[in-house]
Amino acid sequence: MSIRAAESPGLIDDLKPLTPYLGEWKMYWTDLNGQHMSGKATLTAEAGGAIIIFKTDLVGAEGKPLFSRVSVFFWNSESKSIAESNFDSNGWHGGNVLTNGEAKEGRSLTEMIKVDENRWTAQFTKQVYNGQSFPDSPKFTFTRSK
Repeated sequence: MSIRAAESPGLIDDLKPLTPYLGEWKMYWTDLNGQHMSGKATLTAEAGGAIIIFKTDLVGAEGKPLFSRVSVFFWNSESKSIAESNFDSNGWHGGNVLTNGEAKEGRSLTEMIKVDENRWTAQFTKQVYNGQSFPDSPKFTFTRSK
C-alpha cells in the first residue's frame, strides 16, 4: 500500500530527510540544446518505510512519452548514506549516493534541494559509467501537483 504525502509516511529514521519529497510532482528542465522539457514524478514510501520508490515519466516536445525511470532509495549501512538503485526505459541501470562524498566507479551523486513546501530541484553530479566521466545532468525542477 502506498503512502500519500498528506499521510504520516512512517519512514525509518535514516530516510526521514526525504519526507518533504514524498508526493506527486510536475517536473521541468532545459536540455543541453536549450529545449524546455517536462514530465511527472511520484515518490512513495514502501516496505514499511524502509524504501522510497521514485518514478519519473518524461515527455518530448510533442507530448509523446520520451523516457521513464524507477528508482529505489534506501539506507546503505555500509556507506552510512541514503543510496539509490535505478532502472530506466533505455535499459540502463545504476546507482547513486545522496551525499557530498566522492563518487565511486559506475556511480554518481544525486543533489536534492528543497526550495519550499511545493518545489525542489535535483541534479546528478560526478557521473562515472564504465570508467568514463560524464558531465552533470541538467538541473530538474519539481513542483507539487497534489
